Amino acid sequence: MSAGDGAIQNVLYRVAELTRVRLNVVLNSESMQVVRYHPGGHYNCHHDSDMLSGLEIEEENEEDMIGPDGQLEGPPCCHEETGEGQMCRICRYLTMMYYLNEVEEGGETAFPAAGDKKYLKNKSYAKELEDSERCNLTFYCHQSSLVVKPERGKALLWYNHFLDKNGEVTSRDQSTLHGGCGVTKGVKWIANTWLNYELFFMQPPPEEEEEEVLPYGYIKKKKTPAEKLSMQTCAADTSPTAGQSCSKPP
Repeated sequence: MSAGDGAIQNVLYRVAELTRVRLNVVLNSESMQVVRYHPGGHYNCHHDSDMLSGLEIEEENEEDMIGPDGQLEGPPCCHEETGEGQMCRICRYLTMMYYLNEVEEGGETAFPAAGDKKYLKNKSYAKELEDSERCNLTFYCHQSSLVVKPERGKALLWYNHFLDKNGEVTSRDQSTLHGGCGVTKGVKWIANTWLNYELFFMQPPPEEEEEEVLPYGYIKKKKTPAEKLSMQTCAADTSPTAGQSCSKPP
């Protein structure tokens, strides 16, 4: 679904406000996806974003992928348009998922690796988990460490990658392994918004040029006209009348 649609654009404005990612990055990320699950419909556990290297296991054969600047160079990011036979990777910094209806039964979202320290530290164990029956969420949904019930109006937000101290996107957060449990009665509708981190280098639009742009597309919160007026009033009023106070917004 296109960001040009009025209703979708309203949602994306709220995503930008919540995440503090620049609006032009949010609007130009891949289109919103809407999914319907019928009874029996499910989605086994997976990650929404690829490793930075494009490899299944981070650091495997990375020595062959170091560029002239010393940085890891993986395949290019691509989403909706790919050339035939083109090697590329999915580059989604964060996921917003919305539940659009009340599901009669089933259809939970499960995170099998949430809080599992062994999964995060032991790569062979992680691979084993991802290849095991535990990832079949038709049968093993409620054995996951985190299970979220679908309810209309509820939204989930998670970050698929870590940021380093400079605010740059680094390794994938393996604990974001997730999937959709089987719908056992009724129909389930969800929508997904993904913010693509390769767009964080986009030039900010004119209305944001005066704002302080933080690393990788983030901006500091703009002050509303009322807040700016309040600050000006406080600066000019050095002797408030009795019973009045002059508090400056942060």
